[in-house]
Amino acid sequence: MAATVRAHAPLPPPRAPAASADATRGRAAAVRRAAAGEEASSLGADGFGADAHGKSGRRRRTAAAAKVKTRTSARATKRDVLLLLGLPACAQLLMGPGTANAAGTIIRPELVPDFTSFDKSDPDLKTVYYMIQDALNAPDVEEEERRWTAVIERYGSSDAAWASDAVGRAYGNRGNTKSRQGRFESAIDDYNRSIALCPYSSDPVLNRGVAYEGLREYKRAIEDYQSVLDVNPSDPSAWNNFGNANAALQNWEVALGAFKKAASMSNSFSFAAVNYATILFQLGRDEEAIREFRKILIKYPSFTDARAALAVALWMAGNRSDAETAWYRVEDSRYSSLTWLEESRHWPPRLVKGMGDFLNFS
Repeated sequence: MAATVRAHAPLPPPRAPAASADATRGRAAAVRRAAAGEEASSLGADGFGADAHGKSGRRRRTAAAAKVKTRTSARATKRDVLLLLGLPACAQLLMGPGTANAAGTIIRPELVPDFTSFDKSDPDLKTVYYMIQDALNAPDVEEEERRWTAVIERYGSSDAAWASDAVGRAYGNRGNTKSRQGRFESAIDDYNRSIALCPYSSDPVLNRGVAYEGLREYKRAIEDYQSVLDVNPSDPSAWNNFGNANAALQNWEVALGAFKKAASMSNSFSFAAVNYATILFQLGRDEEAIREFRKILIKYPSFTDARAALAVALWMAGNRSDAETAWYRVEDSRYSSLTWLEESRHWPPRLVKGMGDFLNFS
């Protein structure tokens, strides 16, 4: 399955002049690219570096998410609206006090700071804002990590009202860069610091779950995803990741329900949809799985993962001609590696075995 990682969103700008329609549309697009968590760039612990259209994707920004939280709809999401209004995206429109499962982290959205109280004339606030923007736009993951470290080192001991939030965001986003490099234990250390500084934000909790998945600590990952869902039960990325971790534990029915919820909450969340279809196949519901794969490919004809899975499903259903046709259009050589499918892409066992049978025959 593909886990989603989500960017711990940047501070609202220190000054908020009226934006033109073009500027607003551009900012919304940037938010969707940099702060979402979906297909286009980060599939988190799975190391799955292709987006819904089969292209190599550079992971933005924090979340994880996995992979990395990806929202790619054409219209603004609640998170986008918050940013466009100059409000903290980490608040996620969460209402009321946070609750958590017995073992999980308690997210406290009622503690979100009053961003309007920050002194917008403070030159350091302006500086940290632009440092965060520079980090989000870094050319590569190593440089991005360096820029987040610069924010932490410069403002980690500041007693300014905005400092804990800014530094907490920096820790969360630096954790994402480490997670993208496979340094999951170090990433978790950064997420823990981010959670301590921003207890109102679900992003570092979600992203820590992706890092736990990377370490194969699936029960701990589930605890983190459940904590996010406790305060935001309409979070598609959390449901997708919850499904990922349960699938890894072969809790197939739980995973199926989670992926179905994630897909229903975001029409453009194509990885949740393909994850749902793969679990249908694992459970022996082959005709339903094939229908789902085909529906995905109508919308995303270049979605390699769905096409490769469809080829296997068709082959096992005895439709060898259509299976060969589907496989012919799979250009990513990784799908010929059963090890990669099992250990990196995390296809369920029946689908991996089916691919092995298909490759051996063809």
